[in-house]
Amino acid sequence: MDPNTPIMIDGFTGGLDGVDLEKCFFLETDPGLFQLFAPDQLFAPDKSPITTEPTVIPNGSFFTFNFGRFAWTAAFVYSDPTGVGAGVWSAVWLKGPEDPESGTFQAQAGLGTGNELEASASASA
Repeated sequence: MDPNTPIMIDGFTGGLDGVDLEKCFFLETDPGLFQLFAPDQLFAPDKSPITTEPTVIPNGSFFTFNFGRFAWTAAFVYSDPTGVGAGVWSAVWLKGPEDPESGTFQAQAGLGTGNELEASASASA
C-alpha cells in the first residue's frame, strides 16, 4: 500500500467516548507497522503522529496513547489485500473518574465514505 494512503477510523461500537477516535487515521510506515494521527493532520504537509507506546504500532498489537480527554488502550489489525482494518479500544478520563469505556472501531484505506465498510460489516454479521 502507498504509505501516504490514510486508513481512516470511520465507525465505532461501545461507549460514546469512541466517537473521539472517528476520523483519526493510521499510516503504514513499513509493511505491518503503523502510526496514528489526529484528524487535523490529514492534509498537513508535515504530519505529526499522536505519541503512542510503542512509537510505531505493529499490526495486531496493543498500544497506548493520550488523546483528547482520555488515556486510551487499543489494538489495530489491518488487512492490506482488502484495505480494511478493525480494532478494540478502552478509554479512561485523564482527569476524573476512572470509569472506563470500551468498544471496537473500524477503519478503511482511502478517503471513502465508509458505506462500503458498513455494508461489509452487515454482510458478515
